[in-house]
Amino acid sequence: MTNYCLLAVLSFGLLQASDSVVFATHQSCPQGTFRLIGHEELELLGRCDASRQELHLSIRNRAAASAGPLQGFTLAFCRHSVVSVHAPDGWTASLGTGEPQQTIDWSFKESATSRGIEPGGQVEGFVVTLAPGWVMSQFLMVHWAETSSGQVVDHDCP
Repeated sequence: MTNYCLLAVLSFGLLQASDSVVFATHQSCPQGTFRLIGHEELELLGRCDASRQELHLSIRNRAAASAGPLQGFTLAFCRHSVVSVHAPDGWTASLGTGEPQQTIDWSFKESATSRGIEPGGQVEGFVVTLAPGWVMSQFLMVHWAETSSGQVVDHDCP
């Protein structure tokens, strides 16, 4: 059974003082690799390629072993910011078309030898091709194999 954890980045009550969050937009996407989210249970790193309008992502499972493998995550962008998405080998990506947020769901294709990103593991190769004027929404939903927790917040897109 897959369970879900909604890390409501808009609601700073879920984040600790040691956590870090960078809100990326077409106007303020840092050069080089940067930490989008640094949380006790996960780390999401990004790298902007402005010449190709791409955001390259990697995710690290920092959860306790009892949480099990990280099996998927969802990001949201405001309006129609996303042109296309790419998933690394062993993962699928689906692009939602909702308003005012456009979601991207990445899911691990479970196999006989692996159930996702084991605690301490990291996977890179998630790519989002973005439209001019893109804005990243301020939430992330993460799916682990064995645990669940979460909080629901309103969207942050105008």
